[in-house]
Amino acid sequence: MTTTFDFDNDMNDMSDFLKDAKFTLDDGNDSSDNDELSLDDWPSETTTATTTPSTGQESKKNSYLKRLYAMLEDCSPTVATWTKEGTAFVIVDPKALEATYLPLYFKAIKFASFYRQLNSYRFHKVKIATALEFSHPDFVRGQPDKLTLITRRRRVQKLNVHAIDSMTDGEVRATLADVVSYIRTLHAELEETKATVETLVATMHKS
Repeated sequence: MTTTFDFDNDMNDMSDFLKDAKFTLDDGNDSSDNDELSLDDWPSETTTATTTPSTGQESKKNSYLKRLYAMLEDCSPTVATWTKEGTAFVIVDPKALEATYLPLYFKAIKFASFYRQLNSYRFHKVKIATALEFSHPDFVRGQPDKLTLITRRRRVQKLNVHAIDSMTDGEVRATLADVVSYIRTLHAELEETKATVETLVATMHKS
């Protein structure tokens, strides 16, 4: 069943939701280094006073991407490897990647969490017959300096109640529009994740 949105009706129907939930969108509080995540663990909602990532948060982001880059340099080509052009990487054996390489670079991370983090950093997935291919225009072999250009998708967090009360009507409508857009994104990502999980399960059953 396809989910559709009527923007004007959504604005009216969700206004109370926005007031009660006190949602905003934020790029900060990067949880990339939380390597114990599972598919059921969406980043927690916390009260925030700013949406500007700190130096420490930027460092965490860069650390995750640098570890991903280093892992691909170290991986056996039978498990995961860069493409010939170096503009994408291919995961040939998800099971071996989870068992052998992910624990070395991301502690006890599960493949499902690893995949979700790639999605949160806007990596594009390409379906090929025997593997999973991921690419990002700024994730290129031999160009690690471009990693700082990669940004994480904005996540929903709570706003302080006083911040909501002080919002103008225009700011409330703009924030609500962001929430509606965020829901659309979640719906699309859910469908993509379901398709990927089905592919992985089929691959693992064959191995």
